[in-house]
Amino acid sequence: MQIPRKKADIVLLAVLLLLCALPLWRLSSEKASVRYVQITVEGEVWRKIPLEGLEPEEIVISTRYGRNVLLLDGEGVAMVSADCPDKICVAGGRIAQVGEIIACLPHRIIVEIRPAEEE
Repeated sequence: MQIPRKKADIVLLAVLLLLCALPLWRLSSEKASVRYVQITVEGEVWRKIPLEGLEPEEIVISTRYGRNVLLLDGEGVAMVSADCPDKICVAGGRIAQVGEIIACLPHRIIVEIRPAEEE
């Protein structure tokens, strides 16, 4: 039995909408999960710090390329100081959600928030 074209279009649209909503549902569940900050310096993981329950902490990262200062707390992380020429990493502000990244390319530093399941 053939489904009339109009009904098939509606079913197809409903399926596509459901598929589009799945990544949003996954993101909202990750927001509720435990997160940690991963700091990578010159391509190597330097530190992993759980965010939940973290008291405000300032971390200084000094490399042969320069100096950066991160401010972490239970809510997120921000690059508050850098001696790189463009300071894009500082201007980007605070990150708090899984998948968000701060990058200081001149100093070869990547800071990202990751879900705890990946630890």
